[in-house]
Amino acid sequence: DASRVLEDKPSRKKAVQQEIDALNIVIVNLYTNAFVCRVRDVHQPIRILAIDSLKSWAKAYPKEYLKPEHTKNFGFLLHDKAPEVRRRAIDAVSSLYFTDNEHDGLQRFADRFRERVIDLTRDIDPACVSSALELLRQMMRFEYRNNHVRVLEENYPKDKMELVLRTVFHDRVTIRKAAGRLLEMWTNLISAKEKSENGRSSMRVEILLEFISNGREKRFIPGAAWYTVDSLLNDSGFAQSNAKRNRKR
Repeated sequence: DASRVLEDKPSRKKAVQQEIDALNIVIVNLYTNAFVCRVRDVHQPIRILAIDSLKSWAKAYPKEYLKPEHTKNFGFLLHDKAPEVRRRAIDAVSSLYFTDNEHDGLQRFADRFRERVIDLTRDIDPACVSSALELLRQMMRFEYRNNHVRVLEENYPKDKMELVLRTVFHDRVTIRKAAGRLLEMWTNLISAKEKSENGRSSMRVEILLEFISNGREKRFIPGAAWYTVDSLLNDSGFAQSNAKRNRKR
């Protein structure tokens, strides 16, 4: 019986491989003939379904679906005319970075669509702005983990980050909180080049003080310090009331 099992192994292996090959053909045909068309469908719910499907595939089969030829579909939908579709695309990509996946496809996506994500932090839709700020934070964390501070500063220069982080002064709490999380990560990553903990702490304080000073003196934002502190805290709501109080004085 044992010899018979051994004799059957090659044929069994061949049969399994044939089944896998057939399944791969089905997957390729499904992607090429169905997904590629549906991701550009005129109906918004179908485009959203396409986003969710691609996200699931990318998580389950990152070696295949984090390739640029697939992730470009996320980038395409970052320009969608419907705010809900843009937001779902942003959140889908953000979830891929959040998994700590080290696939180089994520770096390629960042290199290709970083500017678009930065643009989305000024989107007309508040939900898109909050999601874009979170995606930018995840991308920044990923790029720091793989490329360290020097490349991080090249990809996210100070002048550009100052424009993005103006959202700390936004009246909407959800946007302010998302901006606060990004500001916190930005200061932590930039200060990481200091060798000592005291040096890192001092640099973080200097960055925050400069940020507040610019908000107060260059942008004439009443209560710039309150907005900044509020964005960095878990509780919310006191920044606006204090800013209004300052304007009345």
